Amino acid sequence: MYWMASQALWRVDPKGAKGLDATFAYDWSPADINRNNTLLTAGLRFNEPIPLRRHNTMSLGYVQNRLSQQFVSNSRPEHGAEFTLLWMLPQWLFSSRSFSTTQMWEEERSAP
Repeated sequence: MYWMASQALWRVDPKGAKGLDATFAYDWSPADINRNNTLLTAGLRFNEPIPLRRHNTMSLGYVQNRLSQQFVSNSRPEHGAEFTLLWMLPQWLFSSRSFSTTQMWEEERSAP
């Protein structure tokens, strides 16, 4: 199952695209089928932050990934933060580029 939501929070011009959006997504699959069976993402996206004629966005997000206990015993959720800058290149390339950095960390394990 997959759920996703995106909501405009603020716009410079109510009729324009430049502004701030919130995003949320949750992905779940049965633990006996997929190793990465749960994924949660949430973040903020600023549309058109750089005054260019081409579409561009900056995003800051949070990611949580859970591994199925059937594939990896005693696993803990992985957490990450990500910053992404995306812009569209000239149309004749039919492409866009994204540069991102992700820092992953694991929950502290308490001693038994």
